[in-house]
Amino acid sequence: MIDFLISNKNFVIYLTLGFIFLIIGLFQNQKTDSIRKNGIATKGEIISYSPEKSYSTDRTTTYYYPVIKFTDSKGVARQIKHSIGTSLKPYRNLPYSLKIYYIENDGKIDIITDSKLDDIIPMGFIIIGICIVITNLFLYFYSI
Repeated sequence: MIDFLISNKNFVIYLTLGFIFLIIGLFQNQKTDSIRKNGIATKGEIISYSPEKSYSTDRTTTYYYPVIKFTDSKGVARQIKHSIGTSLKPYRNLPYSLKIYYIENDGKIDIITDSKLDDIIPMGFIIIGICIVITNLFLYFYSI
């Protein structure tokens, strides 16, 4: 077994990477579905965007995270920064309404919107993971 791992190091690394992407995507998809199924649906309003800079060795990127205002089931008005941001500068006039789902766990609120972005990101991880695994297996077995 150790000889196989040593002689096929790249195969094992890429296969592991593919499964990591797949597991992350499946976990995020399950979390989103759970919030949508078990959470409380309400009307929310995006009131602003919170810009945050991300630095890398070759560039600086600004990500815009929507700040969502809503009233929870106890009647408390809340403002929460969504965990998913975009590098594209938002173009919509603020504020605007949307349907949200939220669930509170030990004082922490998880929130998703009816936006397709909340579904696309986990699916992207799943698709990338599947592509890495299939390509790696194909290259291994057919030695291209």
